[in-house]
Amino acid sequence: MLRCLTRRIHKILKTSFELSGETAVYVTDKNAPKRIIKETALEDLKNTKAVWLYPKKDYKRTLVLQVSKEDEVFSSACSAVSALKSRKITNADVFFPKSFKDEQVIKWVNTAMLANYDYSLKTIEKQTSDQESEPEKGPTYIENLNLSYKFASEEDFNYSISSAANSLYARDLANTRGSIATPEFIHKKVLELVETHKDSIEIEVIEGEALQNQGLSLLYNVGKGAQSQPRLIVLKYSGHENPEETLALVGKGLTFDTGGLNLKPTNNIEDMYLDKSGACAALGAFKWVVENKIKINLVCTLALAENAISSRSYKPLDILTSLKGKTVEIGNTDAEGRLCLADALTYTQQKYKPSTIIDLATLTGACVVALGEETAGAFGNNSKLIGKLKNAGSFYQENIWEMPINEEHEKTIKGKNADISNIGKSRYGGACSAAAFLKHFIEKGVNWAHLDIAGPAMSKSDRGQFSAGGTGFGVQLLTRFILNEQIKK
Repeated sequence: MLRCLTRRIHKILKTSFELSGETAVYVTDKNAPKRIIKETALEDLKNTKAVWLYPKKDYKRTLVLQVSKEDEVFSSACSAVSALKSRKITNADVFFPKSFKDEQVIKWVNTAMLANYDYSLKTIEKQTSDQESEPEKGPTYIENLNLSYKFASEEDFNYSISSAANSLYARDLANTRGSIATPEFIHKKVLELVETHKDSIEIEVIEGEALQNQGLSLLYNVGKGAQSQPRLIVLKYSGHENPEETLALVGKGLTFDTGGLNLKPTNNIEDMYLDKSGACAALGAFKWVVENKIKINLVCTLALAENAISSRSYKPLDILTSLKGKTVEIGNTDAEGRLCLADALTYTQQKYKPSTIIDLATLTGACVVALGEETAGAFGNNSKLIGKLKNAGSFYQENIWEMPINEEHEKTIKGKNADISNIGKSRYGGACSAAAFLKHFIEKGVNWAHLDIAGPAMSKSDRGQFSAGGTGFGVQLLTRFILNEQIKK
C-alpha cells in the first residue's frame, strides 16, 4: 500500500475570546459550582482534582478541574492539556471562576501553551490519494483554547502569550540535533530574525579566524576543531532614549560539546546538543523584546562554537590569552563554556557599555548536584539584581537560587603557569569556581548576574509544563524581569 510521509515538530496553541467548541473546560476554585457537578461527581473531583462530565445541553463533554491553592494553577493547566490531548480534542472553550484574577488566568494559559509542546520528528503515515482515507496517525496538539474571561487590560496577557511562544522558539532551537544545529545553522536563524525586523535590529558577526585576529582567542580555540567555524553574534535593539541604560544578555551556545580531547564518556555525551540552551534562551528573550517593542535598550550576544575533536582541537595545558589580556591555562578541554563566555562578556562590555549584564549557560554538572534538576544557580556581584531575577522567575516557575563566590573559589582557579586555570584544584564547589572564573571578566561598575541553568534547561522526561529535552528555561524569567523593569520606568 503506497503511503506518503510527513513530519512535524509541534503546533503553537492559539487563543481567542469567541466560544465555539464542542468541549468545555471549567476551572473551578474550592467552591465548585453544583450547577456543573452533580453530587456523584463531587467526590471524584475532590480526590483527583479533575473529572469528565457529559451534560445533556450546551456541550458534548465537559472537563472540570479544581484549583484550591495558588500553585495548583500550573498543575491544573497541565492536567487540562493532558486530558484533552489523550482524547485527541484540539479545540475547547475554557471558563474560569470569578475568584480568579488576571494574573492567575495569564499563568494558566501560558502554562497550557508550554504543556502542549512535543518535539517530534516521527514520520506520519497518510493514505495516498488513490486509497481510502483514514485518520492521520501522529501526536495530537491542542490548536485552540477559547477563553470566557474579560481582562482589565489585555496587554499583560498578550505579553505572556508572546513570552510562551518565544520559550517554545527556544525549545525548538535547543532540541535541534547537533549535526544540523551547527554554529552556521544558528547564525542563519538569527539572520531570519534580523530580516523580519530589519528596522529594529543591528547585527555584528565575528567569525572563524577573525575571532583570533581580534583577540577573542578563547572562543576561537574552543571551536576551531569543528567543520562549522565558531562565531560571536551580537544583536542590538534600541527601544529607550537613554543610551546609558542598556541591558546585555550573553548566551553560551555550544552547539555540541564532545568535551574536546578530554572526551566525555558514554551516557554523558548524548544530550550535549542541548549545551546551546543558554544562547537559545537569550535569543528567545531578545526576540520577545523586539516583537513587543519593549522600551529598553538591549544587547544580545551569542557565543557559538562546537567543541569537536580533530587535529586542530585545542589541547590540555595550552595557555591562551583572553580578549581582556588575562592568560588562561587549559586544565580540561571540557570546561569550555566559561572560555567562550569570558571573551563574549569582555567584548560586549568593551564595545556596548551595558549597565547590567546577565549571562546564561548550561555550565556545570556541579550546579545540578547542588540544586537539583529544577533550579538554576545564580551568581553575581549584585544581590538586588539576583533578587529581581528570582522574583521574575517564580512567576512562571523558572526558579533560581543565589549561590556564593567566596575567597576559596577564587583561590582554586589561580593558575600555575598562567593567570588563571579553567578548572579548580578541588573536585568540590565546581559551579562556584566556574562563576569565580567568569568574575575575572566583569568590568568595574557593571551589574552582573550569571545563571547556571545546567539542571532546568534540559529534562529527561516531561515535567509539568517543561517538556522532555530542551525546556526553554530562562526565556520567561528574562521576559518577566524585563517587563518588571520597564513598568518601574
